[in-house]
Amino acid sequence: MSRLHIEEDDDEEIVEVRFPKAIFNLETAVQGEPVPEGFDAVRIPIDGRLQADLSWKEAHAQALIYAERGLSLFWDIDLGLFNQLCQPISNQSQFLSLSLSLEHFRDTLWKDFRSCTAGLCLYRGALEVPLEQDISPPRSTLYSSRAAAEYLNLLVSRLPDTLKCFALIDLQRVVEPYLAAQILNKEFYKRLHLAVNKWSEFGADFLWDSHLFFIQPSDLIKTAICLPSSSQMTEEDFYSFNKIFMQLESQQVAVRVIPEAMLTMEWGGLDYLMTQSNTVTSEGRRKLCGFCAAGGTVVVIGSSLGLSQEMPITEFIRSVECLKS
Repeated sequence: MSRLHIEEDDDEEIVEVRFPKAIFNLETAVQGEPVPEGFDAVRIPIDGRLQADLSWKEAHAQALIYAERGLSLFWDIDLGLFNQLCQPISNQSQFLSLSLSLEHFRDTLWKDFRSCTAGLCLYRGALEVPLEQDISPPRSTLYSSRAAAEYLNLLVSRLPDTLKCFALIDLQRVVEPYLAAQILNKEFYKRLHLAVNKWSEFGADFLWDSHLFFIQPSDLIKTAICLPSSSQMTEEDFYSFNKIFMQLESQQVAVRVIPEAMLTMEWGGLDYLMTQSNTVTSEGRRKLCGFCAAGGTVVVIGSSLGLSQEMPITEFIRSVECLKS
């Protein structure tokens, strides 16, 4: 089980909160019904939208009850992102109003319950922000998700570093693997932890549905695909990535996706690392050399990179087929 370390001020006691295995959604429960066995936390919704009064008395009363029962608290604040905002996300007054909601949470519910708070969800839904310029797909989807991620990062900056913050991303309508991988690219989320309801192998920390979170067993996956920067990708590379992923899926090869910029931080436990050779930067090649030096094998899609331990994708697929036969 993951642990969340909460460090208080220097003159206060350090509090450690275990991150829960499963979070129960109180909105799906009958009033007064006990939390089912197997759940070690409850989700408590609060209204932080522009028109809300921010009283949160009912949420405070609920938190007292469940905290006394030894359950962790997972707060879910509704800020009206992004489809309920009155102004474009560039509007400063609107941003400051939403920041006020988060600061009020920090000074009230977080202050009273931080010793049993597992986290705060700032957003639940598809990462879609209306774009002012006319951009064609798939670039429009990427630009929209980047804008949403940056806005969430700005909001998170108003909260204590010791509070674990989440975005619950709905990817049900995303069908292209490359788009899913770029939307979940950890380079763009800073302090945010990501939970998804699809494409969980692409870098999310958790799975979610109507009321459950499951910790990702990513350390059991021994193969990963290196995700290049979107600026390095042509339309042909985009379709090549999708094709390779579908091929691996058909062979039942479990893979993770790791951004090139985060290779050295994320390659622990891997045996194979796949990359499209024409998208590798000079810095990326140095990192791939380090992966080979650490005992890993680079699977190359395209022309050879001249690494000490590399194999073409065709050879890798053949080896997988031989193991299955």
